[in-house]
Amino acid sequence: MTPKALLSIALLMGFLSDGRADEYFFRPIVSSVNPHVIAGASATGLGFCTGLYMGTDEFGFEKEVSIEFERAKWSGVETAPGQQFNVSETMMPIVLNLRANFAPDSRYRKLRMYIGPCIGAASVNAKIKLTGGAQDQYASNSDLDFAWGCTAGFLFHLDPRADIDIGYRVLGTSDTKFTLAGRSFSTGKYTMDGWYVGVGLRF
Repeated sequence: MTPKALLSIALLMGFLSDGRADEYFFRPIVSSVNPHVIAGASATGLGFCTGLYMGTDEFGFEKEVSIEFERAKWSGVETAPGQQFNVSETMMPIVLNLRANFAPDSRYRKLRMYIGPCIGAASVNAKIKLTGGAQDQYASNSDLDFAWGCTAGFLFHLDPRADIDIGYRVLGTSDTKFTLAGRSFSTGKYTMDGWYVGVGLRF
């Protein structure tokens, strides 16, 4: 799924919504990612989210449609008898978020909870170095994989035009395959999850 297709879907969702587009926003994001691919591997992700809030009502409920991009890189080592695999992987997902934001208590409108699905694509690059044989060997491959998942978290309104987003995401993708020394390898299906925080500006 291309970025153009994701943007078209986001615009369509906004057009079909029964609420008008009240506010646009832009939110840089920093995340802590666990890819569940290599033992002990973790990464810091950087990205941004932009979209619109729709149909805010007197109870603090609003709908969010947004496009989110992130880049995360991790590395690790896998060992086998007489061999060592040094693996480095980079993932750059771009997803469409559909969220429902609501105030858990009408007395505290500045705090809102949200939950919703996300769907899109992830560009994955995998590099591997094999040592322990007669000579070192290298292999790499890139792929564009389907991505899906969900997010849940909290929005803290600092003022009418700024908020802090703290949330948790689970994102799954299809796998990346490559060949090394005549053997086929697969990174497997990712289940990448982690916490993130961002500061959003509404306009």
